[in-house]
Amino acid sequence: MTQKLSYAEFLIEQLERTESDSSTIGVIPKGAYEEVVIFELVNGLREFLAEIADNYGLDARFDDARLLSAELQSRGVISPEVEEICLSISDDGWIAALINEHEENCGGKSTVSSSESGVQTLNFHGVQQLVPSTAESGSKFWFSQLSSLIDRHREGLVEW
Repeated sequence: MTQKLSYAEFLIEQLERTESDSSTIGVIPKGAYEEVVIFELVNGLREFLAEIADNYGLDARFDDARLLSAELQSRGVISPEVEEICLSISDDGWIAALINEHEENCGGKSTVSSSESGVQTLNFHGVQQLVPSTAESGSKFWFSQLSSLIDRHREGLVEW
């Protein structure tokens, strides 16, 4: 999980560098960086859930928050981290936005538009609609939220 977060952080830095350096515009589209960061963050979240499951003595296959929450509840265990994740999976939570963006990216929704020269380009939908109310990009926001969640969980384990 740490590796996925480190890779996502590296890609966010590359994305910011691409945005500030006009000489690299067009080499690697901003959307491509965003999609890879989102992919790494979703997989990092899944690994985090598997880590939580392992901490409670469950099989690591519980990498879905709702399934993990149900299994923990059936055993009489309440995990604040899992409950926080479940709350954020609601329609207006940051994890819901992250997962929706990931599903949209993986859904292959695209339109083909042809230019005057006959070359066709793919335009991916949704990449710009990440977190419109923040000054930072969606991927950077989601990275900071996920990192904070993981740090809080790990600090709780140390105290426990």
